[in-house]
Amino acid sequence: MKIYLDIILFENLCMNYIILFATGIVMKRNIKHTRIIIASLIGSVYAIIIYLNITKIASNIIMKIILSIIMVWLSFAEPKCKMLLKDVLMFYLISFVFGGCSFALIYFISPENVKINNGVLVRIISNKSNVTCRSGSFYNNTNSF
Repeated sequence: MKIYLDIILFENLCMNYIILFATGIVMKRNIKHTRIIIASLIGSVYAIIIYLNITKIASNIIMKIILSIIMVWLSFAEPKCKMLLKDVLMFYLISFVFGGCSFALIYFISPENVKINNGVLVRIISNKSNVTCRSGSFYNNTNSF
């Protein structure tokens, strides 16, 4: 199985940026794009660490919550705890809405080459001699599953 780190980094960087930007707009925060990019980059590096399974503590739910608080704090630099908590809750709400919309779109469109295998979306691309399975950013070049 091959893992393309550049694809993982780029996809997560884009999605983190969009979610943080949407959080800033909804919460009417002063948006500084460089701060959002830095926070998105930290989230993307964390995603790579989780994919590579470097440390067991990285996949802990407490670490994920701490990382989201750090990302939101870096993006908007809110010194008040109450406002930071509201920003983090809005960040989670927007994340869940984006995720729900993505799954709903996939179920409504239901493309023929996308299957759900054990709760993971898999895109099947057929070649002359082999089949490539794409699951997020994981690739498997074999003839069997």
